Amino acid sequence: MNIVDTLDDNILAEFTSVVEAVNCAVEIQQDLAEQNAELPYNRQMQVGIGVHLGDVTEEEGRIYGDGVNIVAWVVSLS
Repeated sequence: MNIVDTLDDNILAEFTSVVEAVNCAVEIQQDLAEQNAELPYNRQMQVGIGVHLGDVTEEEGRIYGDGVNIVAWVVSLS
């Protein structure tokens, strides 16, 4: 995993495979579920995770392309 960028509470990460990305998302959700189980509802953390497969171009440590544009659009909807 390569964390490419962060903005506020959003993280843009690049993975070498879709399987790696989905496994990471599942592991994060499982860990949060375990931690939330010990907390009252109003203290629980709810996290949305999206996975998108798309081509990107890397330039000077940043990524660009339709894959990034679609992710940015989806984030703007939430």
